This record gives sequence, structure tokens and C-alpha cells, in this order.
Amino acid sequence: MESFLALLISILALVYLRDTLNRYIFQSLVCLIQNNKVATLIFALIFLPGVVLHEFSHWLAAKLLFVKTHRISLLPEWVEGGVLRFGFVELSKTDRIRSALIGLAPIFTGVMVILFIAFNHLHLEIFLEGIQARNLERLGEGIRAFLSTQDVFLWCYFLLTVSNTMLPSPSDRKAWLPAGIAFLILYVVVILIALGSPTSTFLVEFAEEIANTLSRAFGLAVALNLILILPLWGLNWGFRKIIG
Repeated sequence: MESFLALLISILALVYLRDTLNRYIFQSLVCLIQNNKVATLIFALIFLPGVVLHEFSHWLAAKLLFVKTHRISLLPEWVEGGVLRFGFVELSKTDRIRSALIGLAPIFTGVMVILFIAFNHLHLEIFLEGIQARNLERLGEGIRAFLSTQDVFLWCYFLLTVSNTMLPSPSDRKAWLPAGIAFLILYVVVILIALGSPTSTFLVEFAEEIANTLSRAFGLAVALNLILILPLWGLNWGFRKIIG
């Protein structure tokens, strides 16, 4: 239960921090450039690696699920409600289950990329071990390993762009509710049928392991956003004071 609660909290925190950070970045660009169209283009270019992965994930999931794809765009545009859409993949109409899976695809690829960068390049597993064990020596080792990483800022940039673009857009979430309810009902039924057997224990432990993995990836994204929000807030405040 704790793992699922941690996952929910990390997702909500990431959504809030992502939106806040993106707003500060865009406002700073507008103040600096004094041109909304150019600021929008630069803003989209900053997150281009994450956008490419996001849309490629939709496209690949559609192909694997035999859903026909049409237009693909990586160009930013403002849509209804004042929302900036970074890109899109136009799909043929399909059933809710496949639509939900295609909509969720960027989360799975995003989590894999985040964990790969965090543990294979930035060595953040040492840092996390130090936090979990409350071991200052291990924590120091993790910080030193992180700072000694070659191209550390480039890897952090990729981590930021992927984590802040992996969450599905409103259009991707249309089929989530019915598909999610159906999956939850099926999962509970299977658990109840197998209650008390090794199968039920395995399913519960498997679900908790997935939740732990997801919450770890989202937690890393939350931490990175938290680190960047304060300086960007200060930068945005400074631009507003100077430009007036």
C-alpha cells in the first residue's frame, strides 16, 4: 500500500513541479526575447529530445498494436485552452484498450530512459542508497560520483527533458478511465480467486515492485525539478524587475 501511495504522491508532485518549472522557463524567455513566437520556438527546442521520445513512443506503440498512423508533427502550437502542444501523432480510431496503451507508452519509455541515465551515467543509485540507509559516508560517495560524471550537465538536461515530457497529454488520457477501471477490476478478481495461494502473493509483490520502480523514476524527476525551480524563479523575478 505504501508503494502505491508513494507513486501517487510522486506523480502529483511531478505534474505540479513540471507545470511550474515550464511556466518559469517560458516567462523568462518571453521577458528576455520580448517576442512570444520566438520564445515559444526556443521553449519547444529546449524540450525537443523529450518530445521526440514522447511522439516516437506513441508511434511505436501504435505500430505494435496494429493501429494505423497518419501525420506526425514535432512543431509546437497553441491549442484550445491556452495549452502549448509540443507535437502529435495522428492515429486511426481504435478501441479504448489500445488507445489507453498507446497513450501510456511515453511513460514506459520515459521511465526506462530516466532510470538508465540516473543509474548508468549519473550513479544516483549510490546517492539513493545513502538516503535510504541514512549513511552520510555513502551519501558523500554518491555526490562525488555524480559530480565526477563526464558530461554531467548534458545527462541532467536529457533527464529533465524526458521527465518533463513523458506524462501523457489530455488527449492521451481520454481512454484511461474506462481502461484503468477494467484493468483494476480484472486484477482484483484474479487476486480474490487466487487468494491465499502463491499466485496471489506473486501478483501483489509484482504490482508493488512496478509501483516502486515507477515511484523511483518519478521521484528522481521531482528532485531535479525542485533543484531547478528556485534559480529559475529568481531568474524570472530578476528579468521582470529589470525589464519592468
